[in-house]
Amino acid sequence: MTDFAAFEQRKQQLQTHLDRLMDLLRQGDVVPDPEPDLRLLQGFRDGLAGDLLFRVLCVGDFSTGKSTFINRFLLEQDLLPAWPTPTTTLPTRIRYGERLKAIRYLPSAREGVDLDAEEVTDNIAGTLKDWVSTAGSANDSPLPVIVEVPAPWLAAGVEIIDAPGLNDPNAERMRLTLDYLGQADGVLFFVNALQPLSNYQKRFFEGEILTRDLLDRLFIIVNYWDQIEPAQRDEVFEYIEQQVRTSLAKGAAAPTADLRIPILPVSAKTGENAERIQQQVWDALSTRKSTEVLAFRIARFNQEVAKYSVILDDRLALFDLDAQGQSRRRAQLQQEVEDYAQQRTAFLAGLQRLLELDFQDYRDRLQRLFEGLEADALALEQGALRLPSEQAVNDFLAQRVSRLQKQTGHQMQNIDEAFLKRLQATIEGQKASMGARPSNALTIEEYVLHWRGLDGNPLAQAVPLAGGVGIAGLLVGAGTLWQTATVTTATPGILATIGTFFTGAPVAAASSFMLFGVPAIAVGALLLATAFFANRGKAMKFAEHVRDACAKLAERIEEDKWQLIDQLKANQAQRIAQICANVDDDITRAWRERLGELDAIQRIEDQGAALMALRDELARLTLRVNP
Repeated sequence: MTDFAAFEQRKQQLQTHLDRLMDLLRQGDVVPDPEPDLRLLQGFRDGLAGDLLFRVLCVGDFSTGKSTFINRFLLEQDLLPAWPTPTTTLPTRIRYGERLKAIRYLPSAREGVDLDAEEVTDNIAGTLKDWVSTAGSANDSPLPVIVEVPAPWLAAGVEIIDAPGLNDPNAERMRLTLDYLGQADGVLFFVNALQPLSNYQKRFFEGEILTRDLLDRLFIIVNYWDQIEPAQRDEVFEYIEQQVRTSLAKGAAAPTADLRIPILPVSAKTGENAERIQQQVWDALSTRKSTEVLAFRIARFNQEVAKYSVILDDRLALFDLDAQGQSRRRAQLQQEVEDYAQQRTAFLAGLQRLLELDFQDYRDRLQRLFEGLEADALALEQGALRLPSEQAVNDFLAQRVSRLQKQTGHQMQNIDEAFLKRLQATIEGQKASMGARPSNALTIEEYVLHWRGLDGNPLAQAVPLAGGVGIAGLLVGAGTLWQTATVTTATPGILATIGTFFTGAPVAAASSFMLFGVPAIAVGALLLATAFFANRGKAMKFAEHVRDACAKLAERIEEDKWQLIDQLKANQAQRIAQICANVDDDITRAWRERLGELDAIQRIEDQGAALMALRDELARLTLRVNP
């Protein structure tokens, strides 16, 4: 691969890597706000075209064959005017363009506009003859003419400036030529082999080129080499070489032993040595440009890549800090999820058995309470029979039934509260064994009311909790937690909702003692007593009447006891199933939370992997500064 081809490859590689870096920044994964960075990189990208452009100036006396050389070996078509007599009168910049075009700038007549551009796309050769040659009629402007040509060499990043002859009497055009000397990456100094290094050329060489430090980019092109006889070529070449050494010695610009200016014979007419000279010039310029410009631009690009790599390394360090913890947590979560899937059925079966024991204990307590209440009702008979009058019996029954009501209410409150707390303890203990979060309910009624009823909605949604309703309001009197007729601080709708959940009986249709409560006992007893005394004159004797009333009361209590026990038994399976379903929902929610946490860990790991892949891609963008 030639030096020029290697340079072109490295330049293209830099541009490609720079474009890729900008693409990565646009994705937003490197820096949160990439726009400022992108503007800087775009400016760097835009500047590459100018920084890495080869500007080659062709200078020499009139009729040294500059334009002919450019036409034949660079443009591969006759565009620039070229004749044996002096032709080029204006600097002509030849650069790459998608289509053939000639452009010149003229003073503008428009206000606020200095120059107007005139573009021509047809008959370029004729146009250039008119614009830049001595035979033209429109060459009075000192401004350079631009020619855009879709030529391969130009597409590779080469711009050619064809300067007027050095012996041009127009001072303004000579000033432009001298300005181009300072901008050129390479200077092709054309001499005529038939008249090598005239006095004017030597003065220009010594006065302009040697004083501008251009020796490392200078090539002496000896044209018309085909006009020199083969036997005389060595002599002519040695003469030119000697004249160059003499001029170098005068200028003392550098030690002559260490500096060799290429002297390249060529024939623009026959093409002799043209291809070799062309390649030698491009390779030399490429080596210099690669060292002085391209290497610097690559180093700057590598600094940008390194800056973003450090940013990603810092972010990856945060991932690495928690990588072990995340790995352990992932393993724990995966085990818990697997355990849940395997243990769910056994867990629910175990919870059902424990709840059955809780319900059995509750029924046993209620049964003992009813049995005590039944004994107390029978004991009323003995007390009433000892009293002497109707009023005394009524007062006695009212007092004892009221006391019995309060006593039974407190006992019922304790049983109900113990039952619910035992349910809560059983449920929360089993939930904890499966890793579910504990309930955040502040009160026992809140805890119960969050369960879902037969319609699938939470009980609290059916009857919202009212302010001021505590556990006492739910549990004291009038039939435990499911309905009340005596506690004014309770909300009947709430109690009926919870009671209906456990018993399965609509409030309006309920007839058991537990649904109507202790007040029915008192009312019933008083009614029995009143009815007896109102009919005292009838056949039934006083003692028999009292004895019959107390027996009927005890019998009613017995009936209500078994009605409630049977009702609880009948609904137990369904209610336990509903409680288990509610607990299963809690456990499943915890399971889903673990799955969500696993997904979050996976996303974090994926993000870390993506950052690592991005960092690795950035590292691959780094280029060698020197080939």
